[in-house]
Amino acid sequence: MIGLLAMVHCASAGPLARVEIVADDPGTFLIHELPMIGARPGATLLQGLAQVQPVWKAGPLTVGTSIAAITVQGELPLTTLADGELAGLAGIQTRLGLPVGTLLGLSWTRDALWLDLAASIRADASWARPEWSTWSALPTIGVGWVPGARKD
Repeated sequence: MIGLLAMVHCASAGPLARVEIVADDPGTFLIHELPMIGARPGATLLQGLAQVQPVWKAGPLTVGTSIAAITVQGELPLTTLADGELAGLAGIQTRLGLPVGTLLGLSWTRDALWLDLAASIRADASWARPEWSTWSALPTIGVGWVPGARKD
């Protein structure tokens, strides 16, 4: 419910920057969920839908909102390449507003395609058990669509 309210708030706060079809937060879909599609296709499909993340522009920050996570991150353009733009990103990962980790990486945008490669470092904390004693690090990949991008 809080995630849905955050989506509504962000939609009213700023323009849609992109939609991450495979989100880098929580970043577990490709590594943990997708390999289980044969054993539990329904659960894998639901996990896939839960991690799709609309990302809203809020000044110098972006706010990603999904059922699985809310991510606030800064994206710093690094350089323009012949075939796209490269940016650095750093963000805070939350679960229902509880900070649980960080995301550090690089993104590449070309026309309507957005890709990122990042490291997700997060704790197993939750509102029911707010402990930050167990941490894990995962490589993550994000794939997104940038609305309104035009081809040159």
